[in-house]
Amino acid sequence: MMPAELLPFEERACAYFSSAWHGGRSVLLMKAFLDESGTDRGAPVTVVAGCIASVEKWGRFTERMAAINGAKGIPSFHMSECTGGGGAYKSWTLKDRMDCVKECIGVLHDTVEHFVAACVINKDWNALAPIEQAAMQSQYKTCAQWIVGRSTRWVMRKRKKHQLAIVCEEGAGWEQEVRDGYAAAKRRISGISNTLTSFSFADKRNNPELQAADIFAWEMRKAVLAIEGIEKRGIRQSIQALLKGRRCDMRVWNAETLREHLNEFKEHLRATVNKFEIPDKFKEFLLTPNQSSEPPR
Repeated sequence: MMPAELLPFEERACAYFSSAWHGGRSVLLMKAFLDESGTDRGAPVTVVAGCIASVEKWGRFTERMAAINGAKGIPSFHMSECTGGGGAYKSWTLKDRMDCVKECIGVLHDTVEHFVAACVINKDWNALAPIEQAAMQSQYKTCAQWIVGRSTRWVMRKRKKHQLAIVCEEGAGWEQEVRDGYAAAKRRISGISNTLTSFSFADKRNNPELQAADIFAWEMRKAVLAIEGIEKRGIRQSIQALLKGRRCDMRVWNAETLREHLNEFKEHLRATVNKFEIPDKFKEFLLTPNQSSEPPR
């Protein structure tokens, strides 16, 4: 067997994050959150992560999180502030903060039926030609579009009689790009319109379920940094507890998979050039030759 450290990223990640799925019955709601560090200048990775559960389960999640937040005197749980000791958590002891994280992780584990995450390794993104970056628009859009498609396909396979509403936290600055990606996904995936009923952006203050995606996005960013060797700390126990007995679909774009994605996107554009009007920003991209996804020898 190949040593674990030599396995491709997604195979190594699945060794930590994949397991059997446990289900629910009602209309499913997926919510995605962009980890703030992914948009900071110099951040090593960009992560978008989402959680899927039934409306009933999200209702119970909201009630339990409201009880936790009320007991601790905070308006809403924020993972990065709690773990870092900032904001409302500045006066808390480390033990109190870690106990709060553990409690919230438990609520999230009890709620979520399926996890989905996507990540771009930013040094590999930055190595792309400007025309290639422009074609993909942004790391956030690339991740979010994949999550839209993956989540909808999962519901179509596992919950054939259910529908899906996707809600992302607003304010990341990429809303229009992601709406474009949503429209593209609806065109590409057969039967998606019958399953994916809505896609919107919302404020966490009015949609407390987004606390779940906040927790998971932060945990996934830390996991990617550990698996990629960017941070020396190993996989956190908290994400292993979170994903125990749950399925996590994930996608990572590095130098190889970004190149594959660009080539596939170019072939898709070429196949549809006679059916749809191709935006000007893609016409020059279409003229560039496909690049090998094989690493240089």
